[in-house]
Amino acid sequence: EDTKVTWASSKAYFPFKARDFVTRCHNTQLQDGTFVVLTRSEDIEFEGAKNYGKDFVRTEVLLAGNVMRPVAGDPNLTEFTTIAHINPGGAADTPLGAQLANKICTYGPVSFIRKLESICAG
Repeated sequence: EDTKVTWASSKAYFPFKARDFVTRCHNTQLQDGTFVVLTRSEDIEFEGAKNYGKDFVRTEVLLAGNVMRPVAGDPNLTEFTTIAHINPGGAADTPLGAQLANKICTYGPVSFIRKLESICAG
């Protein structure tokens, strides 16, 4: 009940094609209230991807995770750590592609946290 295999996709970011991911995601809560979510790629095909009409490039999630730890003394605060080690594949494996991918990756976590804050505030 704490583990699932999922398929997800991201939109294309010029000059990169859209990416897809098949991952096994496991979550658990530790005794101190810390919530941990761990993700790794699964080497299986997701046949439903064809229904989206896109030519996806498979991204390998070597290891990814989120650690959400309550801040002692303030129930309104959470220490949030995100870890992502991926191989995006395709054109991102070229020197120029790696430069562009690294630039894109600097904005992704900030956008993710802002969206999370918006959800929590709503």
